Amino acid sequence: MKRTIPGAVYTGAVVLALLLIFSGAHTWHGNAEEGPTCLPWQEQYDQIVDKATNGKVISAQHRGAFNQDVPENSIEAFKRGFAQCRPAIETDIRLTSDGELVLFHDTHIGKMLEPTYNPETNEGPNPPVNQVSYADIASKPLLRPDRTTTHHVVPRLDDLIEFMAHNPSDSIIHLEVKDTPAISTALDILVKADTEYPEQHFLKRFVVKMPMSEYPTPQQWRDSVAAAGATSPVMAMPVIAPWNASKIDEGPEIPDPTELHLSSNASRAVAAWAAEDPQWAPFVEVVIKDSSEFGHTIHTPTSNFGPFDAPASIALDNAEPGTVAEFVALVHFYEKKLGAFVPVPTFVMYTDGPTAGFTVPNKYGDKRPIPATDAFYNADSSCCYVLNDRRRPTQYAQEAHDWRDNLDWLRSIGANVLTSDDPDTIDLYASLKGYLNTTAQPDPSAPPANLNSSLYTRMRGAAVPDYDYVNIKGWNGGASGAWGGQVCLFTDPGYYLWTVSCQYENPAFSNELEIRTTGDGYMLIRDISSGQCLYSDPQRDWAILWSPECTSPRAKWTRTPDHRFEDIDGRQINFEWDDRYAYGYPFAYNYLTRGDTSPWSIWKLERAEGTTSTRPPHDVPDATEKPLVPESGHRPGPDEPRHPEDAA
Repeated sequence: MKRTIPGAVYTGAVVLALLLIFSGAHTWHGNAEEGPTCLPWQEQYDQIVDKATNGKVISAQHRGAFNQDVPENSIEAFKRGFAQCRPAIETDIRLTSDGELVLFHDTHIGKMLEPTYNPETNEGPNPPVNQVSYADIASKPLLRPDRTTTHHVVPRLDDLIEFMAHNPSDSIIHLEVKDTPAISTALDILVKADTEYPEQHFLKRFVVKMPMSEYPTPQQWRDSVAAAGATSPVMAMPVIAPWNASKIDEGPEIPDPTELHLSSNASRAVAAWAAEDPQWAPFVEVVIKDSSEFGHTIHTPTSNFGPFDAPASIALDNAEPGTVAEFVALVHFYEKKLGAFVPVPTFVMYTDGPTAGFTVPNKYGDKRPIPATDAFYNADSSCCYVLNDRRRPTQYAQEAHDWRDNLDWLRSIGANVLTSDDPDTIDLYASLKGYLNTTAQPDPSAPPANLNSSLYTRMRGAAVPDYDYVNIKGWNGGASGAWGGQVCLFTDPGYYLWTVSCQYENPAFSNELEIRTTGDGYMLIRDISSGQCLYSDPQRDWAILWSPECTSPRAKWTRTPDHRFEDIDGRQINFEWDDRYAYGYPFAYNYLTRGDTSPWSIWKLERAEGTTSTRPPHDVPDATEKPLVPESGHRPGPDEPRHPEDAA
């Protein structure tokens, strides 16, 4: 019977240390041009194969050191990661249609290679990687997070090896093989590289990460390595998850280890890998999301990362047989390092726009929009999902929660090889708590500020923000000379929403607005000075109000995938040429329409930087273009609203 001990406190008074560390936050270890002297790869190798280091944490940088300018899984991203002295870097292997092994994370190419693909609407070119030739992929430049092109291209595994052979590169590389038919080819390439560059000892510098169901026993892996022509070990990181545990259970029977009797084939496979020589298998990764399958747990309410239930013990007698908890316990029973992935929401990483306060599409469940701060891109390049969308109860795991982004919970299950897009926070927190492998990573520092890592935010004891300050610009950020450039939504407390040039200045009005998510798929749009919110009157299509009724459902707005704002009745914020002027600028009162498909009801969120836009003009619609006629009502007549100049 499961027993939870209430009220237990997870220890760790680190406030003073945090203050000291954070005074120097957002610094890097180095860069590609100049940096520190890194721990040689030989010593990094020793750290992962030595059982004496099992109590310490080592991080792996997911997809390389990408940022706002350097695309993920590019040679430049790996170069930056090497220069930052990362203990390990994880990259991904996929097969092209003509059999080339490329380093590419997603199943489809749209997000990273097609500028006209829109992840939020899931429209535009987005073929699967395995249906595109390498020549076609190599002809497309990789994209930045803002969807602009770079000079970087998708590398092959051969390209990474060639770079490492001729440049400083002391990080251990984890090769996650996404397309399992590529495993044997990857082995062939590694063995060939080891032959061509024997002084590089490449077979000790790469770890092949693959589903355990592909090689349920270490002997099968050893046989494949031998078939590739290797005469020394090639390290493997087998991954066991509910989806492939079922495959192992349905497969050929694996014998029990001599010292244990185990009830499932999957558990016997984990035991075999956990008992394997670290030179062949230094880690086993278990996809476990909570403590549901541990018999006794301790409720832990005080973690900065949120409350969780810690296993009272990670021994075999506290784990339900045949479950992910038993897989974890087996890894520790055989003194193997336990791998885990630490998810960090990806949508807001390195964005030049707002980082909170707005919603993005959700492809799962009821499709209700989700806060951008919680959103992850899907593997098929589309937007988006939240962690809870991926929980699936099975016989192996209830998955009542997903605590993989809780570093205290990960510590409670003994996970010590942690892969993440934010390894800095992992290293920094482990250092503060005293369990970082400081030989592998002697100099932890905070992540770059524009990574916008919720992991780092929560580590500091702060709440992940649910608001930001923005300009909301018409025509999706386009501009029109007739309107004086770009146009913005403006405040007028107690009166109507209106649109005028973003350069319009009048102390009575502002285009700097607060956006805030409400937690139920909606947003508020708020005037910062008065505290009033944008409000739709069910009886009026012809005007949109500024009202103090911010808790009313009428103040809630849905942001659609194509960036229109709809009220709870499905009416969209719109405007058109109105032949009104304020200090020489044309303006228009906004109104509500249904089913508009014109650019006039598409609104771009840009971080507020004052009233004058410094961005270059975009392609624009003609200023006299008319949106669809409102379904009912009319725009404000000359005598109904006040004129902006009346408030001057």
